[in-house]
Amino acid sequence: MSIPDDWIATNVGNSAAFLTGFPFASTKFSQAGVRLIRGSNVKRGVLDWSAEITKYWPINDSSLRAFILREGDIVIAMDGALVGRSFARITSTDLPSFLVQRVARLRGTMVDQNLLYQWIGSHAFARHVDDRKTHTAIPHISPNDIRDFPILIPSSSAEQRRIAEALSDADDLIATLEKTKAKKQAIKQGLMQQLLTGKTRLPGFTKTWSSTTLGALASISRGASPRPIASSRWFDSNSDVRWVRIADVSRSDGRTLRVTTQALSPDGIARSRFLKAGTLIMSIAATVGIPVITGVPTCIHDGFVALENLKADQRFLLYLLKASEATLREAGQSGSQMNVNTDIVRGLAVRLPDDRNEQERIAEVLWDLDDQIFTLERRIVKNWTIKQGMLQQLLTGRTRLPAKGE
Repeated sequence: MSIPDDWIATNVGNSAAFLTGFPFASTKFSQAGVRLIRGSNVKRGVLDWSAEITKYWPINDSSLRAFILREGDIVIAMDGALVGRSFARITSTDLPSFLVQRVARLRGTMVDQNLLYQWIGSHAFARHVDDRKTHTAIPHISPNDIRDFPILIPSSSAEQRRIAEALSDADDLIATLEKTKAKKQAIKQGLMQQLLTGKTRLPGFTKTWSSTTLGALASISRGASPRPIASSRWFDSNSDVRWVRIADVSRSDGRTLRVTTQALSPDGIARSRFLKAGTLIMSIAATVGIPVITGVPTCIHDGFVALENLKADQRFLLYLLKASEATLREAGQSGSQMNVNTDIVRGLAVRLPDDRNEQERIAEVLWDLDDQIFTLERRIVKNWTIKQGMLQQLLTGRTRLPAKGE
């Protein structure tokens, strides 16, 4: 690939000061002192200081000065399933902290630190690591695998900074959207806890709530599977009747299932449980307690139940089941995989407004919040795609950014 004449083809080892951490003895870890950055703390672009994984060194030993991190340092986990994608930039809130073995630290020498961070966060680095990592139970990379990563940089430090700033601006926009999404999700979680229990009432509703069971609110029936399930006889990719698996539900928006990977033939439909579009279903095996409304004609296997002939608002029940997921899992029967039977589902204790209008209004509030969250998710994906395009153009010199005033 050709690059501009005033650009340099080099690698991380020739462009940055590289250091791996000190082998701190785990027997001397403490509950207070200087935090230790281990591989488990390094996530995708952030450091995780959760109490259960954070360890401390009891003293700030001057002999370990070389391993003290500073703001702006780039750290890379060298082990784990996400090796090549587990990296972070040190901020002031992460300090003081020590670098532990099997975590690498980078400080740019002939490359702008923020531009180096963009290279480490690129698909190119992830692909490079994927080609080099060991294929063992716990994949890992060596220091040379990081040093040898090839990068392209402008010879002008000013141009390096312009590229880094443009890419950082894109990161900041994505981070802002992520924070807004997290805030909306927290609001929704709080509203579910309040509105679905009657602790908080929406304006205009004063009628009583009643306790009952799920079985009193719906006809609950289990799905069925054609056997042997691997036979191609049961499937037809051209069929309008979709075959629901838990992976399909997990990939849906959590409310309406419109897309599945498989469809059933007439023989398959005859040996399964057919449901018209607009049916509330819920998983009862493996991943227990995940509800969704079918948006297309489907068939369900015996890892799902259908809830029909409803005596409550469907969308209210959808959210009520989402809030009951933990309860169902606790009631689950362990074996080769977690499952609950239809009697457990029918006996699930629920509480709901006697006024159907209140049920509908509660569901509407939560549905609207979900719409806002989905809109943010789409904006995040769109801006992430734009950022990847910017990386491909700006990190290779295909697109040049003019200096201010040009």
